[in-house]
Amino acid sequence: NLKKIFQFFVSIFPIFTWIREYKWKSYLKHDIICGSTLGIMQIPQGLAYARLALLPPMSGLYVSFITPLIYMITGTSKPLSIGTFSVISLMVGTVVSSGISEKYIKNYVSNSSLSSGAFTIQDANFIVVSTLTFLVGGIQVKIFAKFRLY
Repeated sequence: NLKKIFQFFVSIFPIFTWIREYKWKSYLKHDIICGSTLGIMQIPQGLAYARLALLPPMSGLYVSFITPLIYMITGTSKPLSIGTFSVISLMVGTVVSSGISEKYIKNYVSNSSLSSGAFTIQDANFIVVSTLTFLVGGIQVKIFAKFRLY
């Protein structure tokens, strides 16, 4: 029973499989160089793509930092490009620009326990993007499960 639980976690988190076979002396130097290059490239890209999505630049840095960490634990493909892309950022920016107006924010604040100024248009934009992200992710999970693409 314990072995089945371990196999389940290994199937979800492949890091448990490859970390045992990792050749520290030969791989670590190259992985540090690749990670540094990725970090140098992702900082300006994250800032720019956040602006394309009509979000604060700091959110682009979060995406640039958190996405590779999650993929390190759950991913299995070596030659894969992860992170955000300009087309996706423009599509998200289109949703954000058509979503929330100042009138809606004022109405929401007056009907809730929030004080005025506690809820801004950037907060609303972030909620729209978060909702969109989870909705698209849920649809992808459903499609992958239905067609067994995992």
